[in-house]
Amino acid sequence: MQLDKTGREHEVNFWKGFVKTQRFLTQWVPEIKTEELDMGVYRFLRDMDNPKVLDVGSGVVSILNGTVKDLHAADPLAEDYKQIFDYEAHRLIPPLPFAGEEVGAAFPENYDVVHMSNAIDHSVDPHAVFKNLIDATKNGGFIIIQGFENEAIFENYEGFHQWNITQNGVHIYAARKNERPRQLIDERIEPFSIHKNKFEHKSWFVWIAQKVV
Repeated sequence: MQLDKTGREHEVNFWKGFVKTQRFLTQWVPEIKTEELDMGVYRFLRDMDNPKVLDVGSGVVSILNGTVKDLHAADPLAEDYKQIFDYEAHRLIPPLPFAGEEVGAAFPENYDVVHMSNAIDHSVDPHAVFKNLIDATKNGGFIIIQGFENEAIFENYEGFHQWNITQNGVHIYAARKNERPRQLIDERIEPFSIHKNKFEHKSWFVWIAQKVV
């Protein structure tokens, strides 16, 4: 999928620095739950019977690393990540090179859980991503979307941060700069669990829905 060159460079440069930090090397790389993973999401996955999980927009290493056995990751920058992180040395599998807008066609109804953390705001089209996350989920499976609200505003619309994502009631909304929010909607799902956490002046939402059709 064709991505904005400036956004791509901005994102790769972020990860190029992050993969060298102690935070990344001690919290993301080991086969343990990172402290940065929301406890509600962790408990939800832990209580499932060995789910097959796809983490979309995973970054270099999935935030779900160490939480489930059958974990697959996908990210449109997967090939770039291989240039900045030694997967073989850390005995980790690189993400598959797919964008959120592509995973439905690539993995139709293939996963018990399809997850996205702080990445739907990076996408070219969050409405298409939303549909694709559902497309990749088995009937009866779950879609988990979590992330900071209005991250584009906080990031001053730099790089891939071109969409503000908000959660209100049982719904998620997306809006570009100076646009009215539009609901991410699909009749195949029913909301299952929703909560928010506060981090200083930011709000982090966790939205879980079940695919019922």
